Amino acid sequence: MNAELTISNKNKNGLLSILINNVFIGCKINTGAQCNVLPAKLFENLSEKEAGRKHKMQTANVNLIAYGGTKIEVVGSTQVNCIIRSKEVLVTLLIVITVGRPILGLETCLEQKLIKKIE
Repeated sequence: MNAELTISNKNKNGLLSILINNVFIGCKINTGAQCNVLPAKLFENLSEKEAGRKHKMQTANVNLIAYGGTKIEVVGSTQVNCIIRSKEVLVTLLIVITVGRPILGLETCLEQKLIKKIE
C-alpha cells in the first residue's frame, strides 16, 4: 500500500487526508496513542483495491485499550509504505475491530515531524 499525507492549516480537529491505493482516508493524529491503528474493514477494502494483490496481515499479540478503558480487539498488524511530506516511509499498523477512524500514534507523528515535542 502506498499513502500520501497532506495537512491543511484550516484543519483544527487533527484529521489528515491520507491517500492509500488511490483512496483518500481521513486519519486522526493522536498524540496519546502508542501505536498506529487501522480498522479491519478499511484494511480489507484497501487490500482489494491493490490490483489483485492481498496485503499480508501478521499476527499481533497485543492488548489494546482505548482512553476510556474499553478493550479493542486486535486481529493483526501490517506494514504500509507511506509517502509523508514527499518522503517514503514504512509504517506499522495494528488492524482492529472498530468503526472509528484510522489513527497515527505519537511515535509516527514525531518521526515524521507532523508534531514537535517541546521539553
